[in-house]
Amino acid sequence: MKCPDCSNRLSDMMIKGNIVHRCFRCGGFWTDSRTANFLTSRDLIHLRRLSVDPVWLKGGKGVCPLDGTMLTRYRGESVPQNLAVMHCIRCGKWWFPGDGFIDYKPAVEAKLNYFRLWGKDTDLGEIILPMVMVIILTAGAVAGVMLVREKQTAQILAGSGVTEFSASYLDGEAEINFVSGRKVHVILYQKPDEKTWRYVPAAETEGKYSARISGIEEGQVYAVKINGQDYWFTAQ
Repeated sequence: MKCPDCSNRLSDMMIKGNIVHRCFRCGGFWTDSRTANFLTSRDLIHLRRLSVDPVWLKGGKGVCPLDGTMLTRYRGESVPQNLAVMHCIRCGKWWFPGDGFIDYKPAVEAKLNYFRLWGKDTDLGEIILPMVMVIILTAGAVAGVMLVREKQTAQILAGSGVTEFSASYLDGEAEINFVSGRKVHVILYQKPDEKTWRYVPAAETEGKYSARISGIEEGQVYAVKINGQDYWFTAQ
């Protein structure tokens, strides 16, 4: 596997029984959600920071080391704004550029300690990286056309209160369905490279919600935010 930032070969590392891939040229880390959430800053204390020549970073393509999908920056509540954490929406793994993983873990632990010291309820969705699940979109008839059952990758966050998330696409429109224990009035959506979130109202029937998004581009990936938590779907 090659580094997304400098195209150097990634090396396997074993940390507390977990495999992490690191680029020993630019310092980046490649790992999955479970490992990133499981390891602590103390587990990483033996890792040394690397000096990086900016010229090296010109050789990277910014794509997933596993499947070549373009990585997108994750901006959820569980990642400090001053850290760039990249995510592959296809395989669900995470790329921490430079020494980002070494800086990320102390930041997460500081946030957890804040909740504890101030006696606040801990929302895990604001602390851990989302665990990616594969969901099956239900086939249905829209304007006489049957939707094909297909797999979509969605980001399901612990503590979000949202379950059974699904997204179906047909003729420029996406229908979002989910179940939530919390009241939901609107859902936000955007393309991963957009800075502005748009919104549509969510209709509720006995805890089951639905929302329809128009102007969707076929083949494009979209991010959806529900109650502050992020999900993704591909319009296909």
